Amino acid sequence: MTNSKLSFGPWLMLHISILVQHGTALSCSKSFGVEPDTTDPSCLKFRICAFGYSLGTRSCSPNEVFDGSLLKCVTGEGCNQLQSQVKTSPQPTRYQPDFQKSTACPHSNYIVCSYPAWGIEGFGPDKVDFSMCTHVIYVFATISDDFIISSEGIPSPNIPGQESIRAKYPDLSFLISVGGWEASQSGKHLFKTLFASAENSQTFADSVVRYLEKYSFDGLDMAFLHPDPSDKDNYARFMAILKNALSKNNHILTASISGTIGQLTHQFDFNALQSSVDHYHVMAYEYHGFWNEQADHHSPLFKRFWDKSGLDVESVVQFLQETGVPPEKIVLQIPAFGRSFITKGLKKEPPIPSDKDKSLANKDKYVSYSKICENILTSNSNWTFVDQASAPYAFLDQFWVGFDSPYSVRNKAMYILRKRLRGALLFHLGDEDFNDVCGPSYQLLTSINSVFRAPPCQSYEDRKPTVKPTHCNKDKKIICYYTSWSKWRTGLGKFDTSNFDPSICTHVVYAFLDISKEFVLSADEESMEMRKLQEAHPQIKFLASIGGSGNSQNHKSFYQSLITDPSHRLKFANSAVNFLQHFHWNGLDLDYIGLLPSEKDGYCKLVKVLKSKLSQADLELTVTVTGTKEHMRESYDLLCLSDNTDAVVALTYGYHDTSSNTTGHFAPFHSPLNNGLDVRSIINFLLSGGVAPEKLILSLPAFGETYTTEGEAKDPPQITTGPGLKGQFTNALGVLSYTELCLNFKDGGWTKGGSAETGIYMYKDNQWVSYDDRDCFQTKIQYVLEHDLGGVMIWEVSFDDFRPLCSDERNPLLKTIEKHLCTNETLEN
Repeated sequence: MTNSKLSFGPWLMLHISILVQHGTALSCSKSFGVEPDTTDPSCLKFRICAFGYSLGTRSCSPNEVFDGSLLKCVTGEGCNQLQSQVKTSPQPTRYQPDFQKSTACPHSNYIVCSYPAWGIEGFGPDKVDFSMCTHVIYVFATISDDFIISSEGIPSPNIPGQESIRAKYPDLSFLISVGGWEASQSGKHLFKTLFASAENSQTFADSVVRYLEKYSFDGLDMAFLHPDPSDKDNYARFMAILKNALSKNNHILTASISGTIGQLTHQFDFNALQSSVDHYHVMAYEYHGFWNEQADHHSPLFKRFWDKSGLDVESVVQFLQETGVPPEKIVLQIPAFGRSFITKGLKKEPPIPSDKDKSLANKDKYVSYSKICENILTSNSNWTFVDQASAPYAFLDQFWVGFDSPYSVRNKAMYILRKRLRGALLFHLGDEDFNDVCGPSYQLLTSINSVFRAPPCQSYEDRKPTVKPTHCNKDKKIICYYTSWSKWRTGLGKFDTSNFDPSICTHVVYAFLDISKEFVLSADEESMEMRKLQEAHPQIKFLASIGGSGNSQNHKSFYQSLITDPSHRLKFANSAVNFLQHFHWNGLDLDYIGLLPSEKDGYCKLVKVLKSKLSQADLELTVTVTGTKEHMRESYDLLCLSDNTDAVVALTYGYHDTSSNTTGHFAPFHSPLNNGLDVRSIINFLLSGGVAPEKLILSLPAFGETYTTEGEAKDPPQITTGPGLKGQFTNALGVLSYTELCLNFKDGGWTKGGSAETGIYMYKDNQWVSYDDRDCFQTKIQYVLEHDLGGVMIWEVSFDDFRPLCSDERNPLLKTIEKHLCTNETLEN
């Protein structure tokens, strides 16, 4: 009964409230994480913080001191030696793609490799491992004045040694591309004249057929990148004529097109092009550059909450699919180069004010990935590199470069699989690191292969969505937490399995089981009662949870032994599988609270072992992450957690508490303070940190946090003196269930304020309450749908108005989730 869901649960709030009342609570300077113990002059101790209060102090190991800037224990003796540790601390290890040809699957999705016709020092066919490509496009041929395809201006009409390459890789397809960015601009009139005339179009088509046969190509890529709206119909007719000519010899016709929604909307008739184009190479880059007033990544994967321009991969793919372009015709272009800027001011995270004139004058506006490896990513570089899933960047003083890294390319490849697109095109091989500067050569191309060709092996046609629908065809997870202590409440607040209808949930998580010193899970009486629900609802996954704030602290040594000792990890994983199978659970929820930065790597190893053993037994593993962006960045290997779990549950509440000494909402969708402590900012951070959207779960609180104000309560902000009064059912300071909130408001005299975006609050006398109502739930659920997240979690079901006592239906919050997250369409099995 002493455990709770993270630091945000009512039992931890009660614990903190008691400390505050007795004057024994020590304040922290941060809401979550660790910080130096300021009372310790020897720098040996540090505090663990939650809700702005210290949960206790810990000491570093012998011969170590706590470094306040690194927020971890480091080798040293005495505070005066810490500064040298900061200077010599190594940068984090960069992501390296894990790809072994010997165990890789055959190609399924397309991997199109763009081969530059122009000369690049040190680059040639002998530098390329063509086994990692399904198609090679030779860029760019031109058009003569008499509308004949021409190799004038390029060193060779095809790739040097193309016949021998074909002999070695017989499944490889070769395409010649016509046009390109510069030729589309300088020769625009020529292209327009070509499109406008059926006769000229046929002349060009016939010349292409001859060129393909003569120089051993399998198809043509048409890369006219600057069409006008007036060209739309002519271009569609031209492509139909071209396709008709090429199809006689089974030649491929592809189109490289702009990746900006504005151009795609007005310049292409995709319905008319449907039967002509085999697939589109979507140029999803060059969204930002020296021509802009702000420095930003030129090919971000995901939408950013502050960016409404639609200049990102996610937006253009969504537009194409909404326009009717089939996913099997979309090949996403990935750049092997970056765009640089000269910035103004101290800000380094985009968007950043750019010195446009200096950026334009900079000779390195276009930076190949090979140059980035040589000058930025080397071990002795002074550049700061911020690797992210969506938009990596690096900076040095006022120089700023946005580019794709192996890590972000991996995530683009995963996005392609999730969206069931046809494949990826890397532009271009000559910009890649072909000289092993950043590690093994072709790290970007290898990252694509590591995703597309990872076991289990499937053809493109056989790939199916992995989410299985439940009774109402939900394609999102609805994770419902059921707490072991809710049955101990009295009166109408008592909640047990007889009060619980789990039919809305896809997963029910029982919080929390205890663990013995022998690394064995133990069942309590209430957990045994869950078996009845399991038998009645076989379509729902029932998971057992370990951790919570109380258990994590009471058994800290146990969790630390799992994190540090490989034999203990294996022992626990095996015993967990045995326990879960014996009691018919469908998986394990890992809710360890208080993770330290020094435990980051060990926690990843624990999760990997658990996932390996559980998946062998067809059991699921979910994991919880919590805290501020800073805490999560320091303490969680987000990519590891995403790769090795079935769901990552982000506890998106608890962002304002009584330690702030002011009123404020604890779970705003968007904070009016713009301090990053809101649902939208945290979810965006987790996505950029590598958590796969389909695995990311947004948490919804079915409770409110309460404050006692100094004087009569009013609209925020207002000074507070402590947590609010106890509720009649929960009987905990600072916390009210949704049922208690509803009953209080119904009694009258309360003033209500706020919005679904910033959060709802109400106040009366000296009591002030922040909470989520149904509109808040709907706003957050809409965000889940817009960003294709994995689903939602509700903490916890006994807080909903389950009888109901003041609502028009039972479980109004769960019903709100069902209404907005269930679909009416039958999904693929």
